[in-house]
Amino acid sequence: RENTGQRLSEHLLTRGTGTGGDGAEQQLGEQDRTEASPAPMAEPSLFEQGNAAFRRSLFVEAVELFSRALAAQPEDERVWSNRCAAYLRLEQLDAAEADARRCVELAPRWHKGHFRVGRVQQDRGELVDAWESYYAAHVLEPEAPLYAQMMASVDAQLSEADAPAEALEALRALKLRILQVDPMAALTAGDPSKRVPVTVLSGFLGAGKTSLLRHVLSERHGLRVAVIVNDMAELNIDGELVRAAGASLVRAEDRLVEMSNGCICCTLREDLLSEVATLCLSGRFDAMLIESSGISEPTPVAQTFLFEDLLGRSLSHLARLDTMVTVVDAQRFALDAQSGESLQQRGISAKAGDARGIGTLLVSQSECADVFLLNKADLVSEEHLKALGAQLRALNASAKQIVSVHGRVPVERVLKTGLFNWAQVMQAPSWLRELSSSSHASESESYGVSSFLYRRARSFDGARLEQLLLDRKAAAHCLHASRLLRSKGFWWMRQAPALRLEWATAAADFVPRVVGVWLGALAEMAKADPALVAAVSAHTQWDANYADRKVEIVFIGVELDRKAVEAALDWALLTDAEDAQLRAAGLFACPPSARTGAFAELLAPALAQLEQCPDDAGHEHSHAHSHAHAHAEDGACASRGLPSKSDVEEMLRQTLAPSDDEEEPKAAEDAQEDANMIEPH
Repeated sequence: RENTGQRLSEHLLTRGTGTGGDGAEQQLGEQDRTEASPAPMAEPSLFEQGNAAFRRSLFVEAVELFSRALAAQPEDERVWSNRCAAYLRLEQLDAAEADARRCVELAPRWHKGHFRVGRVQQDRGELVDAWESYYAAHVLEPEAPLYAQMMASVDAQLSEADAPAEALEALRALKLRILQVDPMAALTAGDPSKRVPVTVLSGFLGAGKTSLLRHVLSERHGLRVAVIVNDMAELNIDGELVRAAGASLVRAEDRLVEMSNGCICCTLREDLLSEVATLCLSGRFDAMLIESSGISEPTPVAQTFLFEDLLGRSLSHLARLDTMVTVVDAQRFALDAQSGESLQQRGISAKAGDARGIGTLLVSQSECADVFLLNKADLVSEEHLKALGAQLRALNASAKQIVSVHGRVPVERVLKTGLFNWAQVMQAPSWLRELSSSSHASESESYGVSSFLYRRARSFDGARLEQLLLDRKAAAHCLHASRLLRSKGFWWMRQAPALRLEWATAAADFVPRVVGVWLGALAEMAKADPALVAAVSAHTQWDANYADRKVEIVFIGVELDRKAVEAALDWALLTDAEDAQLRAAGLFACPPSARTGAFAELLAPALAQLEQCPDDAGHEHSHAHSHAHAHAEDGACASRGLPSKSDVEEMLRQTLAPSDDEEEPKAAEDAQEDANMIEPH
């Protein structure tokens, strides 16, 4: 960013800061390329008296005092800047402009001078010039939120119904020029009603995404659609058909963008920001369609639209995520999900070390969909199609389902639907709904699809659980991938009783993960106040033997034999004798077998960190934990040491506190107008 800011500031300062009231552009000389040397200090008493008068709203007196200060020190840009602020309050715009431009002449690389010029221009109604001056100030001081806020205020003015069309077009052209070197510059707030709706298209390789793209680009639907694709060569589409449909290809008059490395999920976020912003700012399109690669998960693309930088700028100011479409190969979805193969085994991994399983990828693409496109419907029976639909509903009940052949669907079913809702996406997975449900009833028995919650207090034995996972590869096993679509939850095991583990299967894939330390284990290791621990235990209904440790997993599948599944899992739990031995040793002690036995590779990094942390009540660490109970669920915390006794007790107290859904009151904005008008002595 520093390099970009340097180039842009040189460019802006070389060509001037915009036009004044008479329309004349001020050209700055070669000497403006160097950093302004500190000006001599004005007479402190006059400068301070002027600042004090301004703060008391005595603007005439402030002008007089600043003028006397300038008589003694005419090269002090701060005094020119502050007198400009006073003139602005007196609505003496000509005098304010003269002071602002003198300030820029004296210190061309000082951000506040450009801000002053922008304030005069905005008061005069020269909004495009004002936006450019604010942008110059932002380039010179990118950490100051005020300048982005002022750019946004100009955007808002030009979004009003009576704003002149030529000014809006001029601002769009200005942003497009700046966008070539600074993708984030254009992402300030505008008119929400004018944001371009975006559809993100995902689906496994060969599912039919390209067929859908061809259909959208060639169909006469009356919409002007911009498309961002992975491989333009795959489209192989007649440009005449595209132009007739009002869509776009990469030619002077049209627009279709190919991401440079062929995989949207792996491109730099800034690349996608730049492409989408450029298309949106052109003002030519009614909708946008982004194709993610066949091996990508669509969530990172969605997050690009929600990403905000430190100044609050976001792609969502220009475009809104409208629909997440997942194309499903009706013939191969179940076969691919149940294959047990990884992307590497098929030679289609994104990069070296990509260990994802195909089943995990397909489930991820399904769980965030607003629309399922069940493609290649002509290759399967109606009964097969209905069964597939039931399975997809088990993974994502809220998504709409559309049956298609060769990707041909009514375009209004996938563009400008208004279906996307990020909060719903986060709550959409069926396992999450089931885990938080109080009834835990089976969601649907149609076509044998059902779900249930497995809950136990006792831990798994790692060796037996590992054997169970090997046994489930047999076609007749109750947990075989042909029956188990998805399972997810939390668990613990004998080999590492302090660690909270995540359980996740997607068809044939099993992907466990360490997500943190149980709060009960933290309390034990820190020797927290027994009375406080007892209060928390009673309040949250902790188990008398295991505190908050538990096994809680949701299973979703087809023709699942619940009794057989529970019996298989119960076999992997500790026996009575093993459980008694574990509790006698202490529920935070790790046996030597944890280093070499089942899941050793998974446990090793976290166990190494636990061993580095003293278990006495007085241990202290530099790692601050202000997020209380969430710490116990934060895998990153386990890699940086455990909290102190006082931290743990604060977590326990927050567990007892009543839930509060109200947002924290927002702090007053840093950059209030008066506070930014005065440069302190």
